[in-house]
Amino acid sequence: MGNHPAAGAITALMDRYRAAWTANDPAALKACWDPACKPLYLAEEIEETLEGWGAIERYWAMNEGLHADVALSFSHPAFTDLADGLVLGAWRMDWSIAFTDRPAMAGWNRVAAVYRQFPDSWRFAAWIEAPLAAITYVRKLYEERAGR
Repeated sequence: MGNHPAAGAITALMDRYRAAWTANDPAALKACWDPACKPLYLAEEIEETLEGWGAIERYWAMNEGLHADVALSFSHPAFTDLADGLVLGAWRMDWSIAFTDRPAMAGWNRVAAVYRQFPDSWRFAAWIEAPLAAITYVRKLYEERAGR
């Protein structure tokens, strides 16, 4: 776990977020976010940056009908303080998605998130998926399959 005083509480948030995706539950996803912020969301599979609740809720609703099953795991955390009660975290996210209309897919990428502290927990203010460059990602996939 990342060496940060809030690492345990932020990891608990990541566990709730993972469970919300597995449950395919947009309301549970939103409950992981700061309700007062103008959220920023950058998914690897779409070009535009999603800004504000309307855009993000439409994205979650679209995925709710598209995903039959989602499995996420988060590892290799790193944290840095941005301000009092505001932390930037980075993770490796391994994912597997079974779709309702096509074959399943799996892979991994990097995620950066901005976390805001609340009295009882931490919540997201921003989420950015940052995959490797295609040639680097494909090379790593081949190396992983070869056992390196």
